[in-house]
Amino acid sequence: MKKYFELLTSAKKRNKLHRTKEVNKLNELEKLSDQELMIEKIHLLAKKSTHRTLSILYGAWYLLIIGVISVGTFEPFISYLSLLTDTTASKNKILKVKSVFYVTSGVSLLLAIILTIVFIFLIGRQRKNQQLLGLYEFEELRRKIANSKKISDHFVS
Repeated sequence: MKKYFELLTSAKKRNKLHRTKEVNKLNELEKLSDQELMIEKIHLLAKKSTHRTLSILYGAWYLLIIGVISVGTFEPFISYLSLLTDTTASKNKILKVKSVFYVTSGVSLLLAIILTIVFIFLIGRQRKNQQLLGLYEFEELRRKIANSKKISDHFVS
């Protein structure tokens, strides 16, 4: 439990853990054959494309929901303000409009917070996939360089 708390509080330890995971992943990639590496990379590229599309759709949905929430909260607020200035309005009517405003505001705020958290996690997932794709590309480049050295050594000798 103490280690998890230290990870949460220490950026240096989190960065060290992430670097260790990346080194381990590079070691795993080094053990894969060229075909397996390409298959893994293709799956990752397909996932990246899917995540990009989902992010765009989610972003549009997020903006639509926030717009609907804003308009839905704005109408009861205007009704409440107009009832406050109306001298003939009953206390029950004012209380009803006020409660509708508070309920819609609370639900709207909760929904906005949830959508924002999901959006942040989606962005984090894309970042992690982009880093993984960078590791795959690094391993491919390393293999190409190693192969070209073998070929050039073969022709020299």
